[in-house]
Amino acid sequence: HRVDRRQRQMCIRDSHYKDTDIGKKIHVTELSETSIVNAILSLLRNKDQWLVVGEGFGMSNIADDSGEGLSGLLIHLKKIGIQVARMPLNKDVVLPENVKAILLPSPTENLGIELVEWLNNQTENGIGLWWLNDVDLDAQTNMELAFDVMNLEKIPMQGENFTDYVSNFPQHAITKNFNQPIYIAEATGMISDGFVPLFLNDDNTAFALTKQLGNSRLVITGDTDFVRNQYLNMAANKSMAVRIVDWILYNDERVNIPLKVNQNTQILLSQNQLLFLSLLFLVMLPLLFVIIAFFQWRKHSGR
Repeated sequence: HRVDRRQRQMCIRDSHYKDTDIGKKIHVTELSETSIVNAILSLLRNKDQWLVVGEGFGMSNIADDSGEGLSGLLIHLKKIGIQVARMPLNKDVVLPENVKAILLPSPTENLGIELVEWLNNQTENGIGLWWLNDVDLDAQTNMELAFDVMNLEKIPMQGENFTDYVSNFPQHAITKNFNQPIYIAEATGMISDGFVPLFLNDDNTAFALTKQLGNSRLVITGDTDFVRNQYLNMAANKSMAVRIVDWILYNDERVNIPLKVNQNTQILLSQNQLLFLSLLFLVMLPLLFVIIAFFQWRKHSGR
């Protein structure tokens, strides 16, 4: 298995994933109280647990460095001490005992009944699942039937805007003390039986759901773009992705201290506002200077 840009080598020994790199390192990517405390907790926790990212069936590639890829998420998870491996989805695979969660990054091809039954069996055996869905994808009927959820059409985030900042988070362990917005570039709505909503639009339509399944946890999000390279570093998308992974892996001891934000230092712009400012600075202001220069030239040339 290959798990990052530097092609770190993974192997399986005695029905466990093993990392051939000797010694455990945690990269503190920001000098905040939360990051430092969580880095210490990760070193002390020393859990031998792995997040496996599914491959095949048209799923997004977690090693892809393009804007549509997920390599940024992979690199960040590795830096904060979460062990990640890649695995082609196969109903005949027996997962190592230290695999604790599976990530399905927006499969575009239909997952067959036998494969979905295999995934369902993994959740019954205590392995968490994060299914990243997205707009304009064919319905995963077998997945929807197995987990009692139905994906709807694309829904607006606020008003008529399908792309916007979202901060409507119901009470949940994942969003506890989470006081920052995330940026959503279109999402599909969901209805379900027995799920707890995680993200809501301004009409309180859910586009991310969670469910406790015995000894495992399930998360379904109606958008994949918010963790793609193009949008991962926007708003608090990266922090939210980490919280979701932590919850699935039962890293409930991770500290999430709310950020102290001076409201006067943040500017959150909608797509229309950003377009207006772009036109103002890139077109209207330069045109104004051209007009002023033209009249000055006429004034001096007329003498």
